Amino acid sequence: MKIFLTVQLFIFSIFTGCIIPESNHVEPNYHLLTSLSEDENESLHVPGLSFYVREVSIPPYLDDNRLTRRHHASTITYEESHRWGEPLREGISRIVGLNLSTKFGTLSYSSYPSRAKGASTYEISISILQFEKFDRDMVHVVAVIDIFHRSILQSQFKINEFIPIQGKGVVEETKALSAGLDRIAGVIATRVFALPLSQCMLLEMKDVNYDNVLLDQIIKELSFHFSSNVKVGQKKDEIIRLEPGLDLQSMPKLSISIRNVTLLDVIKQIQRKTNTALKISSSEITFVPFP
Repeated sequence: MKIFLTVQLFIFSIFTGCIIPESNHVEPNYHLLTSLSEDENESLHVPGLSFYVREVSIPPYLDDNRLTRRHHASTITYEESHRWGEPLREGISRIVGLNLSTKFGTLSYSSYPSRAKGASTYEISISILQFEKFDRDMVHVVAVIDIFHRSILQSQFKINEFIPIQGKGVVEETKALSAGLDRIAGVIATRVFALPLSQCMLLEMKDVNYDNVLLDQIIKELSFHFSSNVKVGQKKDEIIRLEPGLDLQSMPKLSISIRNVTLLDVIKQIQRKTNTALKISSSEITFVPFP
């Protein structure tokens, strides 16, 4: 009986022109963040510098492939027809890495989800707080940045940017968000460049010649060289120093003769000769007892 009714309905639909409606599903558009950095000058280039951009932290409301719109402080909506073509945290890490590579003039870098390439000079941690269109003609990008060297915090700061959307449409909106990441990379590059370690990588020493000289005397001279030639940041007489608890009585006098090296090369050679360790912070480089 059921089979008979089914056949009747099928025949009826043919003769009456009954048509099953098409699906209302619309394939969404997928978008990618892009690198906008241009290598306009070499003012921030640091030879030998390497870095790693860690996994980016984003709030739960952004952990979605749909683009987010914020209408008020506590009101958001999602765009069903416009989505990210990759996980947002990976896209942010990728673009910040590309931007920093351009600004530093280096290809020695990696970013999440890739692993760090060996022991990087710096590791960059980014915590995104806001990253969406705000109002009708701008995007809002808020982030906290931590810069580490060997797991020691070197710099921490917050970026809060409103970037105008130049035109109409989601393409222009995505470009504005990409511009926000370029601004983040610009601030990171400036902060990294000003750190004592970066400056020691930049400062050249044509002729270093010490013959049976006390360690503290050499350190004083290197600190003076730093404060006299540093390109940015504070000019501090004791930027390179010895930890007060270091046993200088047991330290032998040093003989060093090298040419055309960086200040960091000299520091590392002293470290090896004295069997000490280096403690590097945002304000100084300190020789400490080897652990």
